[in-house]
Amino acid sequence: MFGITLSFVATRSGLSRFEDHRPDEERSNSSLESTFADVYNRATDELFYRRAVEYYRFNSSAFVFSVPFNVGEQSTNYVLGSHALFFGSGNKRAPAAVVGLLFKHNYFAQRFFNFSTLCLKSSCKINCSSPETDCFLLDNNGYVIVSEQQSHTGRFFGEVDRNMLKTMVELGIYKQIEMFDYQSICVQEVKDSSVAGVFRNPVSILSTVFLWIWSHLSMIFIHLYINSVNILGALSEFPYGRGPDLVHGSEDFAEKASTLLPNKTMPYPCDKKFYLYEMQKMTNDEPITGDYSKCEFCAEKYILQPVPFTNLILLVLQAVCPCSPETEKIVPQEIIYDGECTAERHHVDRTTAPPNITCHNHHPEEQEFKTCGSGWYTYPPNQPFVSMLTISITVFHFVFIKHLLAVNN
Repeated sequence: MFGITLSFVATRSGLSRFEDHRPDEERSNSSLESTFADVYNRATDELFYRRAVEYYRFNSSAFVFSVPFNVGEQSTNYVLGSHALFFGSGNKRAPAAVVGLLFKHNYFAQRFFNFSTLCLKSSCKINCSSPETDCFLLDNNGYVIVSEQQSHTGRFFGEVDRNMLKTMVELGIYKQIEMFDYQSICVQEVKDSSVAGVFRNPVSILSTVFLWIWSHLSMIFIHLYINSVNILGALSEFPYGRGPDLVHGSEDFAEKASTLLPNKTMPYPCDKKFYLYEMQKMTNDEPITGDYSKCEFCAEKYILQPVPFTNLILLVLQAVCPCSPETEKIVPQEIIYDGECTAERHHVDRTTAPPNITCHNHHPEEQEFKTCGSGWYTYPPNQPFVSMLTISITVFHFVFIKHLLAVNN
């Protein structure tokens, strides 16, 4: 009825016990036991184990429900509910095990939407199956567990409605926690420099044009020579008059040679910050109602109520605004320090030289190097004899190939 497929007990030594509750017919068509045991085999390092233990300090009787991150509209989704068992007395208490249940998400969501009255008060009549309302089940970190749109499952609620998330923060239901990453990597896009802005005299420009024409002519003759050798090799494999027709490729040489080069990037160490959200302990289970601005000229009503003995909160929105809500994602942003914040950026800019070693930042023979730069130039062969020899060989091969083709025809 509730879509429970598996119950388990996890301890420090791993997944100690589990039992499959599916019918025999469904059990024979899949291997849920082995799959679950293979995936969740890290005991105390598993996310459901750590979340259940950490949430125990907020509510020692609560079950912690979670879904995989951003699962969306996958064919088979599961809801995992876990509860931590602590043993001891007073401040000397330690987690001994975590018990849990695995639900089918579609049964879990269907059971949620089948409730006609979702408030504790008898005067509160909310039907989540109505098109005039949008209902959500959010976990203690602001992620969607159940929504009318299957694509919202596992997504951060800020990606669904940013303004409503801010309203819940202002009401004290969620607390915005600033997190820092002091070992992050930032990527800077390196733009290619251009030489178009250099002033040059007419003689230098004409010389460059002549060198460019001569270089490309030399490259054309070299390619023609290579292609002629390939044609001769192909003709030599067949007797005259019996070879296949030679059909030239339709692809242009420039299209073959051109490649889509990615943008050049330069990674560097940096600090980043981002914001996470955590549900705060609520003193009572009474529903909270009010209005919030969904978009610039439209407001909607909302109802907020924590679900007893869980880490979930029920959110009901009045779907009357024709506009789309604003959204935001949890994306780490680079921290740009001012020049005066030397204490904070000391660990980034610190360069320590080895002790008792003299640093050399200059060499007297550096001025002798003449090959730096100008790598983008395509120069022709320096010796005219080599160029003329290449042209002569190419012309000879063309004449020879033309003669062979005439004899073959």
